[in-house]
Amino acid sequence: MNEMREIVHKKFDAICAHTLEYIENHTRYTAEELEKLANKGPGGRKSDSTIRPEFQLNNISPDIYMGIFGNVGGKSTNQYKPVEFAHISCRTPR
Repeated sequence: MNEMREIVHKKFDAICAHTLEYIENHTRYTAEELEKLANKGPGGRKSDSTIRPEFQLNNISPDIYMGIFGNVGGKSTNQYKPVEFAHISCRTPR
């Protein structure tokens, strides 16, 4: 059990380090996403910022399934975010 915990800890640490190192890649809208948002019309976003208010990363390897949800936009009006994790669905606090 201790070996399993150590493996999970190392993988979680590597995933978090990668996410934080490239955080701007996860928090910025791509050109395609910006175009899609512009085509949606007014009322969708409160500002014309290129920063995504939240992101969700999921990664599957042969031995572990890891997901990270980040709320970088600050305070949210919705209290919970529904998250699908493998075959489990839950609500995570924002």
